[in-house]
Amino acid sequence: MARLKAKTSLLEDFLVAEPSLRPQIYFKNSLTALSHAMEDQILAIDNRDDPPLVIANFQKERFYRMEARRYQRISSQADQVFILAAPETEFFGEDTDCHLVPLDPKDPLAQEWHLIILSRRYAAVLVCREEPGKESWTEYGQDTLPTLDPARRFRGVWSFDRQLTWRAASLIVPKILAYRPDCAEILENHPMLSLTPGGPALLDPAVYTERLFNYLQAGQYKLVKTIKVIQGQERKERLVNRITGMVRSSLDPQVVLQLAVQELGEALHASRCLLYQPTGNGHYLIRQEFRATDLDSLLEQEDELSHKFLIELAVQRKQVVALETDDTGRRNYPPEISGALSADHLVSIKEEMQAQGVRSWLVAPVIFQEQNLGALSLQQIDGEIRVWTLAEIELVRAVADQLGVALIQAEAYRSLQQLNQQLKSLEKARSDLIMVTTHELRTPLTTLRVCLETLQEHPDMEPSLRQQFLDTALGDSERLRDLVEDFLILSRLEAGRVSWQMENTDLKECFSIAVSSMHRREVSMDLKLDISADLPTVWADRERLTEVLIKLLDNAVKFSKPPHTIEVSARAIEGAVELCVRDYGRGIEEDRLAIIFDAFTQAEAVMTRTNAGCGLGLTICHQIITQQGGQIWAESEGLGKGSRFYIVLPTAEADFQERAMARS
Repeated sequence: MARLKAKTSLLEDFLVAEPSLRPQIYFKNSLTALSHAMEDQILAIDNRDDPPLVIANFQKERFYRMEARRYQRISSQADQVFILAAPETEFFGEDTDCHLVPLDPKDPLAQEWHLIILSRRYAAVLVCREEPGKESWTEYGQDTLPTLDPARRFRGVWSFDRQLTWRAASLIVPKILAYRPDCAEILENHPMLSLTPGGPALLDPAVYTERLFNYLQAGQYKLVKTIKVIQGQERKERLVNRITGMVRSSLDPQVVLQLAVQELGEALHASRCLLYQPTGNGHYLIRQEFRATDLDSLLEQEDELSHKFLIELAVQRKQVVALETDDTGRRNYPPEISGALSADHLVSIKEEMQAQGVRSWLVAPVIFQEQNLGALSLQQIDGEIRVWTLAEIELVRAVADQLGVALIQAEAYRSLQQLNQQLKSLEKARSDLIMVTTHELRTPLTTLRVCLETLQEHPDMEPSLRQQFLDTALGDSERLRDLVEDFLILSRLEAGRVSWQMENTDLKECFSIAVSSMHRREVSMDLKLDISADLPTVWADRERLTEVLIKLLDNAVKFSKPPHTIEVSARAIEGAVELCVRDYGRGIEEDRLAIIFDAFTQAEAVMTRTNAGCGLGLTICHQIITQQGGQIWAESEGLGKGSRFYIVLPTAEADFQERAMARS
């Protein structure tokens, strides 16, 4: 026999020598089953009188580590066992009686799978070569392994025909001798190779059938397991896709959250599925809930000790926390959790868990771009302990991620709505400003122009008439001055550019100054006072507070009919003084009470108002009072029933105590 190194594969040589053969495609699992069934013939039969020749070829991979021990047993039953494999396989690390043939990785034999068994009573041959493709190990890096091993395909033939077995053996022997010339005497004179190729092939069908049946059972088990994994993955994707679709189509977060919690609880068959959201005071509130029918509702309840700890731990570490209890009620904490607990804390947590009957617990943080939005919590109540699988944990984490997107999207939508409302308000304010200022500026300017032109055209006008024109012009110029002054005051207040002179202020004194100012302006009114003589002083800016009182009195006169009856009362309440200015004039509609303190707003509509003014007076009052730490509001029973304006300011003593506490 020739002893040249092979340049072609055994499968190619075999198909040339036996042109009638038709190769088939086999998957790796099928070849493994066939190989083991053929090898079982050797192990099942007493071969002392007829030891077979065995030639096996294994690829350079990790899947044959267990074959080394198997071939140790086979070598005790066979006359000669030759194993072709890469030098780094497990066969070359074992003390074995087999003849080992280290293959050159570039040799075509290194890509083939062979098993040849030849004896007088039986024969079997398997010759295959792996089909090239993306799952072939040759297309991966040195440190990378195929990811879909069961899907690997091989092209070749297998048979129990003695003639074909003998042919395959005679073809592979020269290839073996090219590597192991020292085995020439053994192979060239081996009795199995010198026998006539013909003859019966006696096999034990029971051994062969049992091996294939076991592989069929194992394959079916793997198939069922794979189907379960696929079903779980499909369930996860279906649930996540549904939630994702809701997030994209619905801007109502409550609808999305409720359905997500319901779907997740049902999908994982949990006793409870809860969604916690932060309240802003360091606690969490249950906003959505799925629960078994026999459990009480926990909606809108705050977190308990264990809840808060587990949520904060999950949020802090940005990972799912899964816990289970054993039959004795002792909680087995993972190392990262037990490391975060003191002994006393651990005891209290365990006691609380036992009291609630919780056997298994899972908490997943709801986080979006480092922003804490809450947590998802699943509980298994009573019954057997449930160990949360990796697939379930990944499902909960995926749902939590989608809920984070939903909450942020809803928050963004709310912010957009608020911004749109603010833009509408600004647009309305701009329109009102244009209309009010146009009206309030044009009217006095027109009057001024008419008066001045008349005086200019008639220099010899009668003195009394001349004085009347001058008084009218001065009055409208004063009106313009007040309008500009109001604009300047409001702009400084809104910009925070007002210097406050806070001090102990006597409210009665401020009111006296305000009344005197009204009298100097020759404003007639029927004023009724009800102010206690022992009224405490308030902590306020005296000048600004007087300005507020003047504007309230002026407002009461403006919107009431003669004799302009106005009632002013003041009383001490707990830590503050309450002042009320009441008139019996036009009154305010209920739907306008909330907006009369807005700029350019009056109780009357912009275009139908009967009183002069641009609607800044009450806005200025509101800014002054609130920036001094007080409150101001209006009440009215409706049109024609008058109005009441209330001011509440802290007393000097109460404000002093508050500031002292703040400093301490």
